[in-house]
Amino acid sequence: MLDQDNKSRKPAVSVVIPVYNEEDTIGECLGAMANQEQNRVGEDYEIIVVNDGSTDRTRSITEGFTGIRLINLPQNSGRIVARRIGVEAARSDTVLLIDSRVMAAPTLLASFFRVGYTPLMAGDLGENKYRSRYDTLFFLLRRIYYRPYYPQTSYGREFWLTPENFERGPKGTTCLFIEKDLFLSVLPEDQGKTVNDDTRLLERVVKQKGIRILRRTDLKASYQQRTGGSAYRKWLVERGVRFADYYLSRKPVYLFLLLCSYLSVALFLAALVLFPLVAAGMLILAAISYLFAVFAISEEKRDWLPVSVTLVNVAFLFWIGVSLGLLCKLGSRWKRQMQ
Repeated sequence: MLDQDNKSRKPAVSVVIPVYNEEDTIGECLGAMANQEQNRVGEDYEIIVVNDGSTDRTRSITEGFTGIRLINLPQNSGRIVARRIGVEAARSDTVLLIDSRVMAAPTLLASFFRVGYTPLMAGDLGENKYRSRYDTLFFLLRRIYYRPYYPQTSYGREFWLTPENFERGPKGTTCLFIEKDLFLSVLPEDQGKTVNDDTRLLERVVKQKGIRILRRTDLKASYQQRTGGSAYRKWLVERGVRFADYYLSRKPVYLFLLLCSYLSVALFLAALVLFPLVAAGMLILAAISYLFAVFAISEEKRDWLPVSVTLVNVAFLFWIGVSLGLLCKLGSRWKRQMQ
């Protein structure tokens, strides 16, 4: 790793880690990132941690590592702002955006230098389907949504994200190498907390800039899935909010399904008051539909239990997030019209 006191050398890559209240994982993340193998002399790197107004021990844990540049934001500004500030502070022309819940393999940077291409995403995030019931559900959901491109290890070492497969291809900024100037040029104008920043900026790279994004499975890291608690619930609601920001206007079918869910809830509440037997029938129908969804999502019998006990919680929290996201979009539109 680059000696922080040596300002004369320009690092080959700047690692930018935005973090907010991740005391459970930031230490392991930094430990993995600070002990990278190098495949030739001169490939130094720097690590920049942007502490986005954390209120837990994130700051003190980070300060325990030597040679790491720590930027403390006075208040929580959101991931997109934290990333932008970190990238702007980077001294390299190339940055690695990595989340605080990602544990890089020792060969991650060496693999990047060997490939020598940007933008480049890690194609193997150590998916462990049975590490927890949450891992099981999210693995299966990603497999359905990104079929046939997920998991990448099942079909090939390389995957190119192009305009043609952008909607179906796995994508994200969880572990992304990108040129500093390119990243700053494709940031969305709206940098609020509700903005789906990763999908929007990757879309601009692929569709507006005409640059293909490469995913490689020999870039290895392990993502630690949240497995419950208030932080997990908050994260899932935020995922719903960001989903609404991008997809409700891009895919009308999602908006249609959301409105149908509101209508179903309204009909059930009305039936509960006026026609209790009808409401009971609706509950039975909902239970049957839920079991059908569990069987449809599962790949094998041992998936049934983790999916059945997790799906309702995930669906409800995500639905709340999407609903809040819709309200945010309507509120923003109303403000623009009033101006």
